[in-house]
Amino acid sequence: MKIVLFAVLALISFVGALAGALAMTGNLSAEALTQVISGAPAAEEQHKAEPETDALGPLAQQIKKKENDLKEREQQLEQRESQIAQREQELTQLQKKLEDLQKQVNGGLEDAEKERQARIQTVAQTIEGMKSQKAAESLENMPPEDAAAVLGLVKPKERGKIVEAMKTEAATRVLRILQEPNKM
Repeated sequence: MKIVLFAVLALISFVGALAGALAMTGNLSAEALTQVISGAPAAEEQHKAEPETDALGPLAQQIKKKENDLKEREQQLEQRESQIAQREQELTQLQKKLEDLQKQVNGGLEDAEKERQARIQTVAQTIEGMKSQKAAESLENMPPEDAAAVLGLVKPKERGKIVEAMKTEAATRVLRILQEPNKM
């Protein structure tokens, strides 16, 4: 019996100490006592835990939305980069075609200039073989630049006779062109 008495006395002391501690902290209520006895979490703690998850829910949604926006922007950037790469490739191809065309045009111009020089050389040889009066008439009917080019290839002695036989106005134009160093 003494043992039971000591056990009951110990239990009463424990409950008294617990009640005193709860009274000092301001948590002495029926709810707090049932919580201590049953071992269930406090109602406040349950309410506190729920709002935190509720507050985190919208933040998580915002973060997911931002992640989705970033993924969309990354996809748009990748599309733009691929378009830019494709356009750069097209530009490179067009530039190569343009260079090829330019080479063809330059080659055609060089060929045309060679042909022109050959024709002028032929005309100059023909003019040298003609009488100065007939040669002058023929040169007067040519554009002044061509007449000057032909006279530039004629021997100086023949050139003088031909220019002397030309009309003054035509001779003046041809001689001016002959004096310009870059026209020949």
